[in-house]
Amino acid sequence: MHQHVLLYIKQELEAHSRAFSPIIIIEDQYLQTFVHTLDNIIIPVSAVRDEGTSYHYIAPSPEIEADTHSIQILENVLTDCGYSYVKGKTWTSDAIYRETLSAIEERRQEGCIAVEMECASMLAVSKYRHIPFIQFLYGADNLSSDTWEIRDLISYGLTNAEKYMMLAFECGLAI
Repeated sequence: MHQHVLLYIKQELEAHSRAFSPIIIIEDQYLQTFVHTLDNIIIPVSAVRDEGTSYHYIAPSPEIEADTHSIQILENVLTDCGYSYVKGKTWTSDAIYRETLSAIEERRQEGCIAVEMECASMLAVSKYRHIPFIQFLYGADNLSSDTWEIRDLISYGLTNAEKYMMLAFECGLAI
């Protein structure tokens, strides 16, 4: 993870550990999907731990599970607001541009539906600090076919920013 991201996480967690406030993350940058998720929000139910930060907070393991109560809150909010979603395992990697074809295929075989950069780390920190945590993702680049389908935020997602913020606020109120 980049140094400024780690500093932000440290500052936020120090503030949250004193206030016991929930953390809600919307992720789009660097998200790459392995299955067709266009027009669906992705709910991570677990994450493969292929990064370093999570190992500083909880015992080593190949994967980390999301809190079922947080998943249920997010599902309820999405359903109540009329948005479609898919649930699945993600692959957290802090090595940008290291999603090789062989690594992607291996993660697909493990059941991953997307690769992202924060989920495992934030799940570990939230478990360590006993802070409610909800994360949802919306698909950017598509890796579910033989060719790389590039979707930047201008062509996909930027116009939906208000929708995603509203969903994050609804989740915060529901926690």
